[in-house]
Amino acid sequence: MDCGSNDTDNVCDPVALLQDRMPAGDWNNAEAVTDYLLGLVYPSEGTANLTLDRDECLFLLNSDASGTPGSSPFATLTDPDAYGERVRSLAALILAAPKFHDQ
Repeated sequence: MDCGSNDTDNVCDPVALLQDRMPAGDWNNAEAVTDYLLGLVYPSEGTANLTLDRDECLFLLNSDASGTPGSSPFATLTDPDAYGERVRSLAALILAAPKFHDQ
């Protein structure tokens, strides 16, 4: 782990970020969460250029751990651990994309 000043750990908590920056009504909205995170990572990218990335993100958010499409809608998640895992997986997917590394 990377350390910041005074030997404190640098951490990223995407769930806390969403809860701090988005209206509570959007926390379980897969489209809103996806658009927000994509907008943070690619602030000057046009939405048309992000269509495939957005679709992949929505696929991830609305699938269970097995990857079955639509098997676990993001809007119906009530378990905070499952929600956190899904959001962290989304952040990892966005940051692992070749488009991110080409910036």
